[in-house]
Amino acid sequence: MQPLKISKPLSKNSRPKRKLLWTGIVLAVLLLIIFIAPFFIRSDRKLISDTLTSISHQDVEQQEVSLKRLVTVTGGDGQVSRALATYYIKRDLHVSAAQVYEQARGPLLIEAAQQYALSLDYTKAGKVAQRATQNKPTGESLAWQGIAFLNLGNKEKGCEKSREAQSKDASAFVVRQVVEACKLVEKGETNPWVLQDAMLSQLAIGSIERSTAASGGEYMLLAHIYAQAGQNEKSIEGLKKAVERMPYERPVLQAIIDLCTLHPSLQQCSSLKPTAENTVKLLPPR
Repeated sequence: MQPLKISKPLSKNSRPKRKLLWTGIVLAVLLLIIFIAPFFIRSDRKLISDTLTSISHQDVEQQEVSLKRLVTVTGGDGQVSRALATYYIKRDLHVSAAQVYEQARGPLLIEAAQQYALSLDYTKAGKVAQRATQNKPTGESLAWQGIAFLNLGNKEKGCEKSREAQSKDASAFVVRQVVEACKLVEKGETNPWVLQDAMLSQLAIGSIERSTAASGGEYMLLAHIYAQAGQNEKSIEGLKKAVERMPYERPVLQAIIDLCTLHPSLQQCSSLKPTAENTVKLLPPR
């Protein structure tokens, strides 16, 4: 009979190595789960839709937190990213909306460029539109580059992109807009209302601010552009100049009251809002 062989016990040095190996395996499994979980969640469209519906019934303050958490859990799902971006757009937080779209990548880069343009950040709008163009140029991506260049004062580049966009997709709305914008810039249009309608907000701003005889209505337009961009300090400054020219116009006074009610911390609201409210009381009934 062969004598029993007793296996050699693990040395003290090999035990930590085995523990380290198992720790590495566990971490690898966890990382794999974290990596693939969003794919499984994104595939369940009903679950995502139901969750978004549930979030829409939450308090406004909680909605942002819940939507941001859902974006993370789903790995930047397009539908969820759109919901979070829409939350910001309704509050004129266009930079935040653009950043959400930009992080989602893919086709949402076009929406990111649009939101940066609404925030008057045309440099960023142009760069994001260019990124959207790199893989497969489209009429829209080229058009937003054109809009950005024109607002930044680069007529040659802007019109060049408008022609490229038109050759790709002449029917797209933003393509038609950039083509019209190019024509206006080429003929030296200075009417701020016309420029604003053609998505040339920065040129409209420049036209009003350079003018020594801008009307109250033009300053109302200036205030609207800045308010839409989320630049409320500049918006209230525009309304102040508007009311100086139209001291008894109800729309101007009401715009001051509304903006200061939404943003009571604005520097000039402490004096402008009470004055506007008192003046409105003196106006005849509608």
